[in-house]
Amino acid sequence: MSGFVDNAKGLISIVRDGLITLILIFLLAVPSFVNDRLKGAGFVKASIAGFDWQATVEDNTEKLQGAAATIASLQDQVAKTQAALKTSEDARQKLASQVTVAMPDSPIADAAAQPPPIATTQIVKQNDSVVKESSIRADVLRQQIQVNNSLLARIGAAQRQ
Repeated sequence: MSGFVDNAKGLISIVRDGLITLILIFLLAVPSFVNDRLKGAGFVKASIAGFDWQATVEDNTEKLQGAAATIASLQDQVAKTQAALKTSEDARQKLASQVTVAMPDSPIADAAAQPPPIATTQIVKQNDSVVKESSIRADVLRQQIQVNNSLLARIGAAQRQ
């Protein structure tokens, strides 16, 4: 009977070590799939074959990277808006000068010569301040991502010791 128990213990140990090895291989081969499955199961931290896995810091890093990408996208949109405003203002000024030459001293020429209610330069200045502030915020997000990555590296190094 003791031989059977020893064999069962050995078999269970082999299966356990095999599963740990299989999970480790999956973590290296398809980390996002394993990460999603472990988070879906409710795990946020695990130590598998000497490797630490921590979902919350990784989630935070992913969210920060998403926010940085959103900021970059919005900065591109602001740049496009500014280019469109400049093109529009140039076209308005060209049209105003054409109308003034074609119909001098007419009410239409006077109306065409009037600047828009909100000066284009004022809008461009506001957009520039938004771009500067968003650049600062994007830099802060990048720094936080680096801090998270170094934190994950320190956790991994501490657990290996």
